[in-house]
Amino acid sequence: VDINVNGSRPWDIKIYNEQLYHRLLSNLDLAFGESYVENWWDCARLDQFFLKIFTANLQNKILSYPLFWRSILRKNFLFGS
Repeated sequence: VDINVNGSRPWDIKIYNEQLYHRLLSNLDLAFGESYVENWWDCARLDQFFLKIFTANLQNKILSYPLFWRSILRKNFLFGS
């Protein structure tokens, strides 16, 4: 969807707390929003970020995308639980 973690474009997500990956595994439905409120991640242009996600129908694809989950699990392993 053309969104990079810690990228330089306004719609790229900036991760401030590496525990975000573990948190997403535990409760994907609420973890993303709650962690945003708690300043675990940010994005300069949330409107563009969510437009890219919703346009790509990512919210319905991500749960069935094994590469995404392997990436999350790998980051969780690297940064601890």
